[in-house]
Amino acid sequence: MIHIFRISILFALFFRPIFIQAQTSEIVVNVTQAFSPQAMLLYFNGTDYVAIDSSNQLTQGSYRFTAEKGYAKGFYRVDVGKSIKLKLIVSGEPKIDVNTVVYAPNDSLKSSLSVGNNMYWLFQNRKKRVDQQLWLTHSLMDFYPDTSAFRKQLAAEVISVNSSLFAFADSLINLNPNALASRFIRIEQKPVIPSSVNPLSEEVIRTWWGQIDLFDTLTLKTPLFKNRLWDYMDHFYSDDLDKESQELTFTKGIHLLLSLDMHLEVAKAIRQLLLDGFKDSDYLEIIDYLNYTQFGKLNPLKRGSITPKSSDSPRVRVGEKAFDFPLRIANMRSMYLSEVNATYKLILFWSSWCPHCLDAMPRIKKIYADYKQKGFEVIAISLDDEPFMWKRNINELGLDWLNHNEPYTPDNAVINMYDAHETPQMFLLSKDLEILSKPSTVRQLEVKLRRLTR
Repeated sequence: MIHIFRISILFALFFRPIFIQAQTSEIVVNVTQAFSPQAMLLYFNGTDYVAIDSSNQLTQGSYRFTAEKGYAKGFYRVDVGKSIKLKLIVSGEPKIDVNTVVYAPNDSLKSSLSVGNNMYWLFQNRKKRVDQQLWLTHSLMDFYPDTSAFRKQLAAEVISVNSSLFAFADSLINLNPNALASRFIRIEQKPVIPSSVNPLSEEVIRTWWGQIDLFDTLTLKTPLFKNRLWDYMDHFYSDDLDKESQELTFTKGIHLLLSLDMHLEVAKAIRQLLLDGFKDSDYLEIIDYLNYTQFGKLNPLKRGSITPKSSDSPRVRVGEKAFDFPLRIANMRSMYLSEVNATYKLILFWSSWCPHCLDAMPRIKKIYADYKQKGFEVIAISLDDEPFMWKRNINELGLDWLNHNEPYTPDNAVINMYDAHETPQMFLLSKDLEILSKPSTVRQLEVKLRRLTR
């Protein structure tokens, strides 16, 4: 299952294109010890990079480009060979020199003529180090329970590191607030919001969007707008929420954003970015909300109520009655799902070819052990079409719950009724088969069980 909030977003920069009227810009690139015979100059036009000039190697590692009169100020990239990609800002200077070394091209960028580019590269190097530090800290946090003192210490360190980067960015911006580089740096500043602040408060909205001109449609031409949008949505993700509470929190965050006063085209773009991002997730309620809701002057994409299903399967929603079907469990009589004697029944669709499934099994086993005495049962439905692989994994992983094999075919009734065409998928049912939750993660399953059984 793809986690939309750790799944990866495109790195880019924000700009409001301003056209060069009076002059061209000469861009000279020197990459010490580079041997590539040619380099390309590309401009980000709002949807992709477009090649606008090329240069043969003048001397070893030296290339020269010209941004002709009429090219927009903004974000550019120089590709030296296949592996070196250098990002720079063109803001009307008659000449920009870009100097680096082949063994650390992006970490060693310097310019003797462009103050703005030096500012931006300095920020990027600091941000890269901070991102690496935060990744390691978050990885370490995953090994400790929420209540542990060390995890709380790590969480405080995350806030401290982010605050330090934000302050560093501010110090650069204050050197030249009107520079194009300062605008780029400002849009890349990830707001530092204390954990005590309600994520659905007006303070959060002001912090994320207060400095962004939502009436400027040109801001949509940068991928960083998309980056900032998903960072904003990630702010609403919490490990302490079950799937349905998480879905509701995301929806409220979307409502707060699209309720802001903004240009109609900006609102349309935000809605489409969100639809594109959620389409590969199982947050079906959010898809419906985006499709069927009127946001100010932004008309809904689909007419009618929000109740229509996002999939063809009629019984995959919380509150619905789950599809009953016969189970074939080894060393047991054939029984229907409804006959399983358990207060809470987890249907787990998985397969031997699914690495995410196999990775999740140890954690689900622990939850099973913790909650079995509270009336929790797992019905693991393998979609394997090779019984040997299915049985081998059951034995190797020690899966001692109820195991059923349902070989995948496109017209399989069980798979279609649960819309289980991807694995893993989980459905937490009541004793009488009411769908209580559809966890996207093992963590969400654990949170839901803890709330149901406390």
